[in-house]
Amino acid sequence: MKFISIGTLKKMGRQKKFVIPCLFTLLNACFGFFALIKIVEYDFMGAAYCIIGAVVMDILDGRVARALHSTSAIGMELDSLADAVSFCVAPALLLYSLYCADMQMIGALALSFYMCAGLSRLARFNVSEPKFFFTGLPTPVAAFFIAQCVCQESWLLYVGYMPSHSIIVGLIIALGVLMVSPVRYPSFKKLTYVSLCSLLCGFSFLLMISWWYQLPFFLLCCLFYIVCGGIIVF
Repeated sequence: MKFISIGTLKKMGRQKKFVIPCLFTLLNACFGFFALIKIVEYDFMGAAYCIIGAVVMDILDGRVARALHSTSAIGMELDSLADAVSFCVAPALLLYSLYCADMQMIGALALSFYMCAGLSRLARFNVSEPKFFFTGLPTPVAAFFIAQCVCQESWLLYVGYMPSHSIIVGLIIALGVLMVSPVRYPSFKKLTYVSLCSLLCGFSFLLMISWWYQLPFFLLCCLFYIVCGGIIVF
């Protein structure tokens, strides 16, 4: 009979815990791949929902890894690779297919800048020390904002918003600049009691405004984070 030491058992337990958050990371990548498939099939709404699903998986993998104390360098690298597909390539291709295909080189260059800015943002995050804030707009937030704009396109048209080429290109460039900028954005990984209360009050206020004026709640929250996040750092 082969005996296994306690140290080996602990190591095996950590390896099993390591697999769990990696599954969420791989689901993130799968959602990004599904988004690309939906774009090829001209199902742009489905692609937007897949990007949102990737954002949810990206949130869960970090939470699960910290809860199980199974964070690792491999998991971080895998997370960045998945984010590159789901939050850099997929949103860029979605915007190109939906709005920028007839802009020819201008649209392609703007989206190339967005994709490169997102990749640079991911690389900078990997080599930076853990902090209570993000430096630059997080790529999941930028991708989530794009997906919400696509999902709420009918509402935007209803309120009279007609996206022109200049507005779309300006929005793409603005998101890219914010991702590589030194602007600090709140990180919700570790919240104090005061910051948690402030966050809940802010979400409650936005929910009330959304309900009263019939506004899309998630789009409003994302826009508020992008515009005001650099000012209010929890």
